[in-house]
Amino acid sequence: MDTILESLLTGFDVADWGDCPASLPLYTASYVYVLVAHCEGRRYPLYVGETNALVDRAGHYKYAGFRPKGRAGEYGYVNFGAPTDFKVGEALLYLINMRQCRIDLHYRASESRRQDERHLIRELQFAGFHLLNTLSTFDYQTAIKEDERKAIHRFCDMTLRQAYA
Repeated sequence: MDTILESLLTGFDVADWGDCPASLPLYTASYVYVLVAHCEGRRYPLYVGETNALVDRAGHYKYAGFRPKGRAGEYGYVNFGAPTDFKVGEALLYLINMRQCRIDLHYRASESRRQDERHLIRELQFAGFHLLNTLSTFDYQTAIKEDERKAIHRFCDMTLRQAYA
């Protein structure tokens, strides 16, 4: 699967998640991006997105509602009121802090970012990858935060098991 992933990410620039968003281009342009987890010597795509402000998008995932350890739980807190930010941010926190994964952000400029995002999601799914994009969203006003957090963790664990089977 690494060969397939590599071919689908040809032409993408790469930033280590630990250096984001500071290492990303500051100019505003349309982008398509993929968050890729590196765990136990293997890689798998976690999430595919599109944006016209890459630095801001990375910041939303990394810092949206973040609180220092100890104030809001075992390893941080991500804003529950923004469901996509919560899903992606919570998955990243879990994979980095609890599963010791490294995350890379693969990105490239795109003149038709939404179409490119849909195409990339489809191709990754056809290649057998499970993406966080497909995990059903929730209504933050009625959902139970801990239940949603557990579902995201279970999704990450399932994906890791399948990536290493």
